[in-house]
Amino acid sequence: MVLPTDNKEKIRSIILVGAKDIGRCPVASRISRALWPIAGIPVITRLLEHLYRHGINRVTICCEEDSQGIRSALVFPCGMEVTILEDQLPRGTAGCLRDAVDPSCDDLVLVFPAAMAILPDISALIEAHHRRNADMTVFFNPTPPDESAEAEPAQIYACKPSIVPFIPEQGYCDLKENLVSRLVKAGLAIRMEPLSRPVGNFRHWADYLDAIPSLLAVLQQGQYRMTDHTTGGQKDVWVGPQVQIHPSAKVIGPVVLEKGCRIQEEALIIGPSILEEQVTVGPGASVIKSVVWPKTTLGRGSHIHQCLVEGSQTIPAHAVAYRRPLIRATGFWGSLWRTAEAWVGKCCPSLLWRHLKEQSCSVVAGGYNPCCSLLSSIVYGMVGIFLLSSAFLWAFWSPTLTDLWRLWRLSDEYSSGMLVLPITVYVLWIRRHELARYRIRPSLGWGILLLFGAQAFRFLGLFLMFDSAERLALIGTIYALVVFLFGWHVVWKNKGLLLFLLFMIPFPNRIQARAAQPLQTWATVSAVFSLETLGYDVKRDGNVINVNGTQVAVAEACNGLRMLTAFFVISGLVALVVHRAWWEKAVLMASSVPIALLCNTLRLVGTSIAFTMINQQEWEEIFHDFGGLAMMPVALGILVGELWLLAHLVVGEPQTIPEQVVYRQRQMGTE
Repeated sequence: MVLPTDNKEKIRSIILVGAKDIGRCPVASRISRALWPIAGIPVITRLLEHLYRHGINRVTICCEEDSQGIRSALVFPCGMEVTILEDQLPRGTAGCLRDAVDPSCDDLVLVFPAAMAILPDISALIEAHHRRNADMTVFFNPTPPDESAEAEPAQIYACKPSIVPFIPEQGYCDLKENLVSRLVKAGLAIRMEPLSRPVGNFRHWADYLDAIPSLLAVLQQGQYRMTDHTTGGQKDVWVGPQVQIHPSAKVIGPVVLEKGCRIQEEALIIGPSILEEQVTVGPGASVIKSVVWPKTTLGRGSHIHQCLVEGSQTIPAHAVAYRRPLIRATGFWGSLWRTAEAWVGKCCPSLLWRHLKEQSCSVVAGGYNPCCSLLSSIVYGMVGIFLLSSAFLWAFWSPTLTDLWRLWRLSDEYSSGMLVLPITVYVLWIRRHELARYRIRPSLGWGILLLFGAQAFRFLGLFLMFDSAERLALIGTIYALVVFLFGWHVVWKNKGLLLFLLFMIPFPNRIQARAAQPLQTWATVSAVFSLETLGYDVKRDGNVINVNGTQVAVAEACNGLRMLTAFFVISGLVALVVHRAWWEKAVLMASSVPIALLCNTLRLVGTSIAFTMINQQEWEEIFHDFGGLAMMPVALGILVGELWLLAHLVVGEPQTIPEQVVYRQRQMGTE
């Protein structure tokens, strides 16, 4: 069923343009998703032209911000009536619909998202809505063939103007979250309808890239046609005018090369990829499953794999990028940043190894294997890591690292520090699969700034004769190197593990001196109280306990500091390996202090009772020395009990039925 033209003249189309995405997607925070290009045309322009070809000439574009920028960037089809609305206050998608619809002039309203890569069949949408006799039809992307996931909303709606009175005149109202429930309560017919193909909704650059294969598949099937493009000798390669491809270059479709692209010698393009206007791929460079926006130059030997490259920039030679957006950086600092990124790409073996692993599974044509061109980069990366490690050891070997090793071996209070590095390596090993999925985005600027800050703090400590400055600068340098090589995303994901490294350095002398006396007094008082509770005749003289005539001296070494540092390490290990909420781990770490004090009191009570029964001096020393080790299982038992208690005290959020399932149930109930 196709509606007559006169009926289509009373159809209003509403295009929803969301606000710029701050924080989650760096490209969307700079450029509105409605203006992201696909094959040389912004997605919203493609949608407008598509509507015009289907006879829908009345369109309202609802913007949350920057309506003037949207207007200036678009070229509207001749004869199309386009109205642009900008919300001064957030109105929501349903609020935009109320502001745009005129019930006296509109017979049907079609709502589309602007960020949509693949255009739907407009006639099929209208036919499905009228066939189901619905007040509102909610369209879903089709379920994947393997049924590995539920069908996702396409954010496309067809509705009658009669639903407008159910939308509040003021305030925020969303189509999916608010309006649908209002219409269901009012008894209106809400229908669900699957689309014949996904429309490629995107909010993030990764969603945008994931939609490109489906778009190019539609092109291959001949459902869309691209004007002014030739096949370039291959069925799945679309070549625009004035495109230059060197005879030694390899282009493996599906690939779209827009006007003015230059593919130089030994370059490799593997689809699905789109190169927008005036993109230059340098000698030996490769573009694999990526989209490169206009006026971008890829330097010699650079490798771009599953990336979105923002336009009007130059990627330096031999740069390697995998599964990330490449943002334009301008001016002198931008050029310096890009050059440093290329160097970091060579010096980051994790990035190179992951890139090499993906390349080894790629299609290799004409005997050209991109893996071979990465071997030298891997060698450079290993050399770079070796040089950084050598420089780090040279800077901190003497006296910082040697003093730490001597302190761990000779000091009872801080002997647990030597366990920190093995525990860190163990946690990294058990997290290796999770680490392989992290986005590696080296942060050169912040890394250098933190490195200089750590060294400045180190030299300031030397000038002020602050011994702990050397050790704190050691930890700060490790943090700076992690930021420098891997970026803030990896730092944030492993913030607990990085903070755990602090436990391998001793407390500053001033803190230790001020804490020693109160801890010693607490140990004595708590032991006396416990012994009196057990019925012993106890007298206290300072830090000496007289138990039934036997004197037990609570020395400074018995103040509990050794217990405290050891239990910090134990609690840290438990917090790193268990899967609990962050606040539960914080409670676990905070409880280390009372657990350490409790265990130290238990050790003193047991030692005092033993001293009243054992007269041999050697047995007293053995019992005194190994009494602390006996408290380790006790502490672990308390931590396990604490985790059990938290698990039974905290009730998780109830599982909710997905909204799509609710829609289906309502649909089944009304049909």
